[in-house]
Amino acid sequence: MQYITGRLKPYYMNNVMLERQLLLGKTRGALKFAVYNLLDTEYVTVLSRPMAGRHFEIFLEIKPRW
Repeated sequence: MQYITGRLKPYYMNNVMLERQLLLGKTRGALKFAVYNLLDTEYVTVLSRPMAGRHFEIFLEIKPRW
């Protein structure tokens, strides 16, 4: 097995998250939408292992109101 050594190039990551608070009867919650690596930057955190490009997450949080 051959290993590559050296320094990693610096990178700047751009992430954004939008959140909307919800209130339905006695239940409260939040709906969240996130975009990671917004500008689709190519980067590595370990040599020879490229990381994910732009990706998304959707969260739904529900909490009973006491």
